[in-house]
Amino acid sequence: MSQIKELVRKYGRTALAVHFGLYGVSLAGIYTALKANVDVTGLLKDAGLLANKDEVQLDVDGNPIDHKPSWFEEKLSSFLESGGTLAVAFVCNKALMPVRGTITVATTPYIARMVQRMRGAGGPASSKPPSGS
Repeated sequence: MSQIKELVRKYGRTALAVHFGLYGVSLAGIYTALKANVDVTGLLKDAGLLANKDEVQLDVDGNPIDHKPSWFEEKLSSFLESGGTLAVAFVCNKALMPVRGTITVATTPYIARMVQRMRGAGGPASSKPPSGS
């Protein structure tokens, strides 16, 4: 999270636009997938973001671990049972914050350079004086 704050200090509105743009695209994609009846719990289990209740987890000595569901697992199960598509999409989107944060940190400098080039090439914020004789 501190890397995103540093990006906002360095790149300003561009960093915020990238962050919230990714947030919106991610939320819309998850919502669309849920509306298309994609098995979200299966995908989250496959990705390791949600524990499989049928699977017995073992500690390093091979003893079974008594799995207590995390806050996220409890909320996701409750939302899935109640059928609130937008609520489930929101919770899944929150779970993907580390992924979105990494993408934001990786892409913001590149996008900021592109924006700067576009402005320098005669965009509305160009500080170049008009050329002409």
